Amino acid sequence: MPAPTYPDDRLERSRFFDGPTPRTPEREREVAALASLVDRGDLFAERELAPVAGASSYRLRGSGREFVLRHGTQDVAILDEVFRKRLYEPPPAVQDALAESARPLTVVDAGANIGLFSLFIAERLAPQAVIAFEPDRSNFELLEACATRNGNDVRWHLVPACAGTHDGSIRFRAGLFASSRMADGTPTDGETVVTPMVDFFPYLEDADLVKIDIEGGEWALLSDPRLASVGVRAIALEYHFHLSPPGAAPGRVAERLLHRAGFATEVLHERPDGQGMLWAWKDTSVSRSRTKRDERPGTNPA
Repeated sequence: MPAPTYPDDRLERSRFFDGPTPRTPEREREVAALASLVDRGDLFAERELAPVAGASSYRLRGSGREFVLRHGTQDVAILDEVFRKRLYEPPPAVQDALAESARPLTVVDAGANIGLFSLFIAERLAPQAVIAFEPDRSNFELLEACATRNGNDVRWHLVPACAGTHDGSIRFRAGLFASSRMADGTPTDGETVVTPMVDFFPYLEDADLVKIDIEGGEWALLSDPRLASVGVRAIALEYHFHLSPPGAAPGRVAERLLHRAGFATEVLHERPDGQGMLWAWKDTSVSRSRTKRDERPGTNPA
């Protein structure tokens, strides 16, 4: 079956919000739609249409939760994805899987960026705790500000490191906002820095929901055999070509690895360049049948 694609603007991250862009009526409408999500909406629109340096703080209408972002950058694109397009709204199967928990939820956010996914989930699912990984120093400062401003009803634990399969350090391409990533040793890496990496799996022992958006670092996590034994009920995954196994579409590889770990999957969207997003959840009957399918000759994801 071919990979699903959707001909809508969910596939075009940062189409309007990735640096200075001509001020067109279309862009003004997009900015106005985003500005309606926050208090001081007029100021938000003014600062985005003529981006100012530095960070600005806003409160979400309704909940009053506060966040800090940098105008004219991918920060605004993430706000658009998370709170306007609601790309991380859990589908019914995921809601059912999470509802089976008799305790308040614990969420692990790998690639937390400036904290907007964690903030959305705090509103949507009222978790007791959020464990957030973010290795990019400039992003981490805004994540820390987000946690400080929203710690009344959620316990935050921030990890200023890459999520990996062991403790150590790696070369990291920093300063790219949401696109900062692990280096692969090629000339396209540009300038890199040495960044701490910590073993991700001990943090999953008490986790219910995990989000993974780490610009290619996901492949090591998905391939680790420990994924099959964790008690995680659901995973929101954004998958990428960067560092993906050669010879197969990234989305198909991600699904096979998750099926083999006991998860059922639903791809939400996939871009022409192969990047996409899916949800995965523990469902024994479904994942067993998909595992059998995946073990047929010619379906090795590696």
